[in-house]
Amino acid sequence: MKCLTAALYVLLFTSPARAGADEACLLDAMQRRCFRYFQEQVDPDTGLIADRAPADGSGRNDIASIAATGFGLTAVCIADERGWIAHDAAYRRALTSLRFLWQKMPQVHGYFYHFVNIHTGERVWKCEVSTIDTALLMAGVLTARQQFKGTQVEVLARKLYERVEWSWMLNGHETLRMGWRPERGFSDAAWDDYNEHMILELLGLGSPTHPLAPGTWHAWRRQPVIEYEGMTFLACPPLFTHQFSHAWVDFRGKRDDYADYWRNSVLATKAHRLMCIKLGAKFPDYSEKLWGITASDSQKGYTAWGGPPETGNIDGTVVPCAAAGSIAFLPAQCIETLEHMKRTYRGRIWKRYGFVDAFNPRTGWVDSDVIGIDKGITLLMIENHRSGFVWKRFMANPEIQRAMEVAGFRVVKEGSPDRMSSVYGLKSIPATLLEAARRGGKTARVRRFVRGWERADWRTLDTADALESGQPVKDQPIRARFALLWDEAALHLRVDVTDDEVMNDRAGQAIHEQDCVEWFIDPQDDGLRWGDEADYQFGFAVTNKRWEWFGGRNGFEATTVRTDDGYRVNAAIPWEILGVKPGAGVVLGVSLAVKDVDTIADAPVKLNWQWRSEGDHVRLGKVVLR
Repeated sequence: MKCLTAALYVLLFTSPARAGADEACLLDAMQRRCFRYFQEQVDPDTGLIADRAPADGSGRNDIASIAATGFGLTAVCIADERGWIAHDAAYRRALTSLRFLWQKMPQVHGYFYHFVNIHTGERVWKCEVSTIDTALLMAGVLTARQQFKGTQVEVLARKLYERVEWSWMLNGHETLRMGWRPERGFSDAAWDDYNEHMILELLGLGSPTHPLAPGTWHAWRRQPVIEYEGMTFLACPPLFTHQFSHAWVDFRGKRDDYADYWRNSVLATKAHRLMCIKLGAKFPDYSEKLWGITASDSQKGYTAWGGPPETGNIDGTVVPCAAAGSIAFLPAQCIETLEHMKRTYRGRIWKRYGFVDAFNPRTGWVDSDVIGIDKGITLLMIENHRSGFVWKRFMANPEIQRAMEVAGFRVVKEGSPDRMSSVYGLKSIPATLLEAARRGGKTARVRRFVRGWERADWRTLDTADALESGQPVKDQPIRARFALLWDEAALHLRVDVTDDEVMNDRAGQAIHEQDCVEWFIDPQDDGLRWGDEADYQFGFAVTNKRWEWFGGRNGFEATTVRTDDGYRVNAAIPWEILGVKPGAGVVLGVSLAVKDVDTIADAPVKLNWQWRSEGDHVRLGKVVLR
């Protein structure tokens, strides 16, 4: 059915059915024009896809991107499924790409260079061998594998995937490096926080030939967690970081020990839209119908901007793929802004390949280019919104199913708690900083507490994100920060508590009725259960009184001292008490709680770090020994 665009017709026929037809017409037009990019901006001999091209299709760049090539392979599968091209043509196109990648494309331990010559595959610009871009390429490879099962494409796809030595990019660390250059070696930058790299991790976990150890999934930190307009979520300002893994991995209705990543991307998209609406006070073109900023071209060059938190020198630019790539998360709002952009700016921003990469309504600037990965995320996420096709194909790979199991994904139960959990990487300290002695030939006791806390990663507890109970009086703040270290003998804790009225004169009271710190340890990381001898709860009062509520054999040491603004706890528990052999990659469940009894006598304030009730047990935050 042809799209009718006459203004009179639109005014007369405004029924929901007509609106649905208009929406389908827009989405179909966007997809077809995006696919046109992958049809025209490909080298016929190599199957590599140009990194970018003029928006009007007037030329082709000689620089290819391996990530764009991964999107392009998936685009061919979509076109095959929708009948935009003949099946034989789609197959030949995929086969050309995979043959070149397997036989001629330069590679290092199965990884590929980020940018290459589109005609030869040779490295350009002295760019890096890229982990994430190789992963996006492999996502396309494995999608094609499922689309063309029983063919040479399937055989080559398996070979390409199994050739990647995923663990090589660890370079002795617990988290993957972002890249490698022959001139300088491995990058110092690592995939150690939340962003677009989840698909990279899962591809590595599922590899049947060179898999990543399960600990690598737990080693990256689920942070920063922010709160914006009442929504709490893992943040990473450019919106594409919440989109790219979801283009292939179906996270819907699933979560691991830390987060529901699908819901997280929904919340991040909602928060981003609200941020843009608020920015309307500064840039009046931003509104409920016109929003969206992600890494893109700008008047001053390529910029990685977005938010919240507001990042980059945002100048009123709009990036269409911000909304288009989020359409599966927030369909109505994304479609509304895409319709508004096309209707309002028309041919100024709507070109041969669909929307230009970016434009600025305030200054009148319109990008002359489109970018391959931005066309790709638009095409794939619209398809997932419409049919779920990419998810179905990619998730059919048994290696990905296995990776999801290894990472601990499970079905989200309706009404289950949604609180974020987190990974905390613990640094090792030299054992020479610790004196340990054996008493009575039974358990080790720590005789001197460690130094080296300046090397630790500190965590903060405050009422913004960790309040479990009570309500602090405004003028009586309770805050705390803590850090953990380990060595061959023990796990060490330090907690610095800020409390303007320390209650340490309640000697007749139980420890939990005084100002105190509680330390929970789940050595097997299988959920802490009350009274279980395999789990531990320790308490430290300001009076230097300490206690083990369950699980312990009284084998730990602790001391509490007053400070100018509160008190400090130092504690250590030997590994043999916990039944754990320490070493890099070991995972423990750990949580801290700080109680302030003076704020409200009948409802003391209690701050927790990573604490989630799950039926008969409590899920603690994870710590990974490094």
